[in-house]
Amino acid sequence: MRNASVRPLFVCVLLWLSTAVLIARSRTETVEWPSLAAEIEGRDVTVRVGGGKKRWKGRVESVNPTGLVLASKKRTETLPRDSVVEIEYRRTLGARGRIVGTVAGVGAGVPVVVFAEIYQRNETSSPRIRGAALSIAAVAAAAGYFLGRERDVERVVLRISRP
Repeated sequence: MRNASVRPLFVCVLLWLSTAVLIARSRTETVEWPSLAAEIEGRDVTVRVGGGKKRWKGRVESVNPTGLVLASKKRTETLPRDSVVEIEYRRTLGARGRIVGTVAGVGAGVPVVVFAEIYQRNETSSPRIRGAALSIAAVAAAAGYFLGRERDVERVVLRISRP
């Protein structure tokens, strides 16, 4: 009987977590090489080169007329201008999503704790129900935070225009 009462809650949590895919922000732009430096210098990026199959990750040191200087953990590489196809980075927009998500997660978790307390007082059941309810509330708050964090980040894809 316990499993039957947990299933709807489990399904609700899964549906709530799957909304991260729906709320993620993404923007794609086509840019020219001379205007690239102002947008990406100093950022951690993923650069697609060649036919788009090879990827380089690192921090952009500089953008010059001949190429892109990218520093990774192991070394600094200069990627030729003609080989760079696409540049992707993540930009943080603020903290509103994390705050709202955490509050919503706590709001979803508190009724579970209250219900568990009422149930435990009315029934002679195991004291483990309180711990389970508190765990569910903590997971709901953490899930809300991480969903909100996805809302606070924008994925920016810059496609390099060819003259």
